[in-house]
Amino acid sequence: MSTIEELLDDFRKRLTVPWRGDEPSAGRVWILWYDKTNERRVRGRLREFQFTAEQAGKGWREFDIAPRFGLTRASSLIDKVVGNIPGRLLVTFPGVHRGGIYRLLDARDGWNYLAVPIPSTDRV
Repeated sequence: MSTIEELLDDFRKRLTVPWRGDEPSAGRVWILWYDKTNERRVRGRLREFQFTAEQAGKGWREFDIAPRFGLTRASSLIDKVVGNIPGRLLVTFPGVHRGGIYRLLDARDGWNYLAVPIPSTDRV
């Protein structure tokens, strides 16, 4: 699994890829996935991700759904909001990404979502 520094580096690299204006909705979603044991570390260092985005000339708006929603499928929520996001939607995701399948926490079932995974490769 990735360290926070590796996640920041992967995020920084993703920011260097030119943004296409005609990118389909799924391609505008970036899922920053990491081991669930790193949840507090990632949340505690979100300002570093914000700073990295701003250094790359990108804006940053943060919305934390944790205290606002009960249980809902991540894919359903993403589908509802992505069309209203003018740039990119970065979703922090405590779970795994293997073979194009995302699994939140230790959920039994996962979903195949066409978002851009960060890191882009499976790490064990």
